[in-house]
Amino acid sequence: MKKSYGWLRYGVQTALIIIAAAALAASHRSFAGPVAFSGEAHLALVILIVFGAVTVILNILFDRRDFRLIRHEREEDILALQEKAQTDALTGLLNREAAIEQITQFLKAEGRLHSHTLLIVDLDNFKSINDSFGHFEGDKVLKTLAAKIRDVFRSGDIVGRLGGDEFIILMKRTVPGTAVCGKARQLQAALEYITSGGGVSVTVTGSIGIAFYNGDGKAFETLYKEADEALYKAKLSGKNRYRCYGGAEEAHPGGDQPDPALCESSATIQLQALIDNIDGGIMLLEAGSELRAIFLSHSFVNQMNLSYSGIKQADNRIFDLIHQDDIAPVEAQLRQGAASWKPVEAVFRRQKDNGRISWYHLRAVRIQYESSPYPVLLAIVTDVTNLKETALNYQAQKKQLETVLRISRVVTFEVDIASRTLTVTDPTVVKYGIDTHVIENMPEALIAGGAIHPDSVDECRRMYEEIYAGVPEGSAVIRTLKRDGQYTIERFTYFMVFDESGRPVKAVGVDESLEMRSDTRMRVELLERQFRFHSDSMLLVVKVTLRDDSYTLLKADASGLEEAAKARTFTEFLELVLGKVVGGDVRGYLRRTYGVSGLQKSFNEGKAILSDEYFVGGPAGAIYCHAITAGQYVSQMDGDVYAFIRVRDVTRRKQLEEELQVTPERDPKTLLYYPEALRRMADALALKEDRALPYAVVLLSMDNYETMLELYGSLMMNELLVGFYGKIKMIVYSEHFVSHDGKGTMLILIPEVYSGAWLRQLMEKTIRLLKNPAFFQRHEEQFAEYRCGVAVSGDGAVPFDRLSAGALEALHAADGVNDIKFWKADAPI
Repeated sequence: MKKSYGWLRYGVQTALIIIAAAALAASHRSFAGPVAFSGEAHLALVILIVFGAVTVILNILFDRRDFRLIRHEREEDILALQEKAQTDALTGLLNREAAIEQITQFLKAEGRLHSHTLLIVDLDNFKSINDSFGHFEGDKVLKTLAAKIRDVFRSGDIVGRLGGDEFIILMKRTVPGTAVCGKARQLQAALEYITSGGGVSVTVTGSIGIAFYNGDGKAFETLYKEADEALYKAKLSGKNRYRCYGGAEEAHPGGDQPDPALCESSATIQLQALIDNIDGGIMLLEAGSELRAIFLSHSFVNQMNLSYSGIKQADNRIFDLIHQDDIAPVEAQLRQGAASWKPVEAVFRRQKDNGRISWYHLRAVRIQYESSPYPVLLAIVTDVTNLKETALNYQAQKKQLETVLRISRVVTFEVDIASRTLTVTDPTVVKYGIDTHVIENMPEALIAGGAIHPDSVDECRRMYEEIYAGVPEGSAVIRTLKRDGQYTIERFTYFMVFDESGRPVKAVGVDESLEMRSDTRMRVELLERQFRFHSDSMLLVVKVTLRDDSYTLLKADASGLEEAAKARTFTEFLELVLGKVVGGDVRGYLRRTYGVSGLQKSFNEGKAILSDEYFVGGPAGAIYCHAITAGQYVSQMDGDVYAFIRVRDVTRRKQLEEELQVTPERDPKTLLYYPEALRRMADALALKEDRALPYAVVLLSMDNYETMLELYGSLMMNELLVGFYGKIKMIVYSEHFVSHDGKGTMLILIPEVYSGAWLRQLMEKTIRLLKNPAFFQRHEEQFAEYRCGVAVSGDGAVPFDRLSAGALEALHAADGVNDIKFWKADAPI
């Protein structure tokens, strides 16, 4: 109607304009004769025409504006409807269709190559809420628990409601292990909810099924089925716990746990729950001079496999039904109950006619019974033969297992959680030279005794904290004291043993010597491949076999190739290379240090890395500064010692140091510069008047360093960091200055930035090398994640502190692993 009215309005206005125009024309000529208009009438007609035209134009403009506003409101309404269609009306989470669609699309696209965790949650006892308090209270509980579930997970994780009391969560980019287990326990605690009213109290808990996506292209349907199967196992196991698909399970019942000191071993038969739901025989016992039955239920007669005639023949004396070895303790318990009016219980045996032993549990309490002059007890008897036989078999197997463990060369230690006691095997006693198989108060007893190296004390305590917390499995790399007084590096790996109720009882584990996996023992073939493909910034790379003085040229310039063609041994090759060195004394020193005998001597003394700088002569009398580095390693394959010798041209770096009048100091262990040295160099660059190019500070971080440190320990992470440093130094140019913070972050000062594209390409190449599995020396490297922040000075003089802050800002702004972000002080480079 509004649209039709608008066009009607335009039509009336247009008609008026036409009539006025016709009248104005008629003032000049007439079809029938002259028509006279006064001057005022003529002016009025002109004004009427102009006013009408302006009115039409303004109306058209205003209507077009209104149309745009209406279209914008409709687009907002459509977006709101789309969001509403994806949202669960009750909880505000994603609904079933939206959650499944988002997870499916994420696994197919952005998250296809990464590891993720899918959780399905089903509330326990939720039906009791609706039954006891009504659906309004049930909706309130669902809203509250949905908010708690949302708060447990990260903002980027996908959380939705499948329907009813079921929820689904996808944790993005996770590493299976203690981190996921910890999140599951946190969720488990958040799901506990108690509702009371009218004398009724209902507790809601949550059962959780977990499945892992390992970047293998697994379909969502398969992942969902695995998590659903794990949820089913969690329900069968007693609810209020979580299970992981594939057997890597951990169960932690909710609520307070009983004091371990009050809990017997898993072999003890826990009969109280069975008694609370008894379906056994009932009898009344008269505690006179003899204990006699004055009433026996039919179920008791059948359960004991008796006949009424047999009972009558025994004159109702119940001890005729009990194994003679159990008569005294059973009678003592019953008479104590008769005297104290307190419930008592006992377990007794009965040997049947076929010779088979049956076990029974008896629970009795004195009652008021005026028909008898003696105290009368009401007793309930339950057949527990199967449970007792299981317990006896378990005890026998446990004793056999303990004997096997004590002499085992595979399983080397056992930690009892209740007593905090460590039991070690015979070979372990011999290995460490200790005089006992059992050590109490762990791990403090070992730490106080000096058996743990000070650098490994925190790692040792962390592992035992996980054991006492019931974490299903874990490991730690610890430096321990051997019987010869020397420390050795050991990896301790444990697995948790649970009892029938799912409570952790003990940890059993093994220790693996890592002496053969130290910094000097590596996969030499990987190092060789690494230097072949990533040595662009080097003049010369040589692999030397110290055993036979042979060598392999991995990288060389034209002169190096000529020298290699003339030399049959590394000693001959080294002589040819040293021929260009300036100074006879310097040549003699380099020959003694980097010759085969010198390298072998350094290796024997524990000096695995050597480094020196020297000057060489070039064409037309030019002098260049070269840096030589030698790393010596033992091959994991053949046990031979190999040296990798690298030569770089560091002339430009030396020139920069002279121009800036700064001599940066280096860490003698890592050969990396101290951060303070980079600060002085960058501040000098900022003040350099003839600087033609911008300079940059780069922060390259192992993004999950803290998580990996918790998983693998400080010793293993130190080894990984050494490889991290070495790979970065292979890529960056010789005039670049590299430092580190010792916690997984590299600081690189680049004095001359040729372009932003050049710098990005350099960092991308570095990260590709770090993430390339073909060059992993250790399995743990595959879990490292990296990101990079780059700050460029631009044309202005930007001090080091401002640049490093900018690089840190860019590092934090990186929105995903393996990402590189730039921060620029002024205009783009």
